[in-house]
Amino acid sequence: MSIYNLNEKLEEDDNVIQVYRKSLLYLVSNALEVAENTKCKNAKILGMKKFAKKIERLPNQTFYYSNGSSSKKTRSRSHGGFDNDPVTMNHILKEILGERPSIPFTKKSLKE
Repeated sequence: MSIYNLNEKLEEDDNVIQVYRKSLLYLVSNALEVAENTKCKNAKILGMKKFAKKIERLPNQTFYYSNGSSSKKTRSRSHGGFDNDPVTMNHILKEILGERPSIPFTKKSLKE
């Protein structure tokens, strides 16, 4: 299982429709979730890099973290951007096909 996430800087720079100035995952972790069997907030969220070492992993589970610019696996700059990012989509397609796609995704093809 491959999980695509933002690095911590991009996570903090993401926002929820300009109302909450961090990503939706911060909103859920900090405000809406209560950790199991405790009364404290800051629930561990699978998609947040800061909790990556604290979450029990499944066999064959791989996390990819976008830095927004130079990764060969993902370059999304927001949570809503992974499906519009050609690097991410081509990496997923390569994982499925077992080889590079003969017709790779492009920025143009993902916007159509």
